Amino acid sequence: MLGTEVVAADWHDLEGKWHVQLKRKDGTTFEDTCNVLINGSGVLTKWKWPAIDGLHDFKGVLAHSAYWPQDLDWTDKRVAVIGTGSSSIQMVPKLAATATSLTVFMRNQTYIAPQFGANVTNKEADPAAMDPAAAGKHHFTEKEKQRFRDDPEYHLEYRKKVEGSVVGGWDMFNRGTDLNVQVREFMQNQMRERLGDRDDLKEKIIPTWSPGCRRLTPGEGYLEALIKENVTCNFDGIDNVNATGLVTGKGEQVEVDILVCATGFNVQYLPHFRIVGLGGQVMQDQTTPNIYASIAAPGFPNYFVINGPRGNWGQGCALPSHETQMEYILQCCRKMQEDQIKSMHPKEKITTQLNAYEDAWHEKVCRHAQIISLPSPIISMVLTRR
Repeated sequence: MLGTEVVAADWHDLEGKWHVQLKRKDGTTFEDTCNVLINGSGVLTKWKWPAIDGLHDFKGVLAHSAYWPQDLDWTDKRVAVIGTGSSSIQMVPKLAATATSLTVFMRNQTYIAPQFGANVTNKEADPAAMDPAAAGKHHFTEKEKQRFRDDPEYHLEYRKKVEGSVVGGWDMFNRGTDLNVQVREFMQNQMRERLGDRDDLKEKIIPTWSPGCRRLTPGEGYLEALIKENVTCNFDGIDNVNATGLVTGKGEQVEVDILVCATGFNVQYLPHFRIVGLGGQVMQDQTTPNIYASIAAPGFPNYFVINGPRGNWGQGCALPSHETQMEYILQCCRKMQEDQIKSMHPKEKITTQLNAYEDAWHEKVCRHAQIISLPSPIISMVLTRR
């Protein structure tokens, strides 16, 4: 149902249904019901402006990486970028190419990783095929495509090699292992080489901690852009924004025509809409989301979520984890339909124990922020028969 916002959802236990309040674009509201409510809204849906005084007093072009003006031309313009996350890393090389000047306001160190999947060749299918390139950048010849069509087993093996080259490095995230130390040294040395003689940037940009504590981004051309003559890296922070630019933490005015905020999203695992479960409990009242295997919540029957807490795989493509969660949710729906089960939700005790176990496991590795879990084949549920 396009153009419709979910405002709230209330569980009616006697009916075994969710009553969902909805709002149209014109502001009118209505209600619908469902036996099963699946929240697939994701965690990166509400982009955010940075909390900087005077931001909206800026009279130039104010842009956000997630809400980009389609006709924006930065050629021969003075540009500033706030942020050093994956969006900024992807944008900076393009902005630096034609802007008169580019100031990147930087606060955090981050690893710029090598290109993923750049070691898989397909010359067996066509000797004239491209040399190995990063995943997603290989342009297939007609001969390669025909080999895939004619030989499904070969096609499958090729796909496995590409997937393995992207996700096969999980062991490097185990803190203190030989591989972890080797990868850290390799990435640090590669970054030093790419930054050339800019020792000032090496000291402030290259992390000393293990790879994986922040999201790894290949960042093709990013470090090379930072050392261009028209690019300035500012580490002084931002005190405020005024009509013509930004004032740094040292009180210096930086005049710009375009201010780009690569400041991400309001990431939260609690739903953006109010959801009321058994006994009137409100999910938003929880201080910490308590979700079983990332997909189901104690006390909220027949409510499932895709990419919930601890549900996003920590490396490679996120989509397979979402597919796994969706398949498990459909199994639960089929179970309820075939066995005449009115509702199901996980037990609180089992959910708490599982999450405590996962958190304890992560104490030994670098990734404290993202916990990796797969929906278990055995789930402790509270079942209510019809």
